[in-house]
Amino acid sequence: TETIATLLEDGITEEEAVRIAVLNNARLQAVYEQFGVARAELVAAGLLDNPVFSGNVVFETSSAQTWELEIVEALLSVLTVPLRRAIAADGLEQARLAILSESLDVAMDTRRAFLHYLADEKAFELLRAYLGAEEAAWEMTLKLRQAGNIPLTQLAAAQERGGTAKMTQAQI
Repeated sequence: TETIATLLEDGITEEEAVRIAVLNNARLQAVYEQFGVARAELVAAGLLDNPVFSGNVVFETSSAQTWELEIVEALLSVLTVPLRRAIAADGLEQARLAILSESLDVAMDTRRAFLHYLADEKAFELLRAYLGAEEAAWEMTLKLRQAGNIPLTQLAAAQERGGTAKMTQAQI
């Protein structure tokens, strides 16, 4: 099996994120355990109760002996096997559907979180590019002002935009 470290060596894809989440989700593991219990209950529902064995040996005064053996199976137990199996089969189907439902929930939650991560990463890259552009604009505006090519108001506006960009960067 692949370890998480192996999956993360060259970054992570959406599918790998889902695989990791499904393999390590505690709620999903509990649902799988419930499925195992339901399957065992289905097997047990098809079994008859253990029969009751009893026996008697009767010694009479003569040399004759009487042996009696008795095997008793509860008739109600025999008659309810199909019903018990049907109930257990329904329980197994419910457990199977719970696995499906929980797996889809985990997969969708993981995909949603991964897409939010990608969106945040792209937004951060855009912000970084914006900050770089504002810094370059500030430097250019400063050089233009030093050369006497722009008025002081344009320098102040560039300084304000640069300050806003730096405050935005500090908030990240």
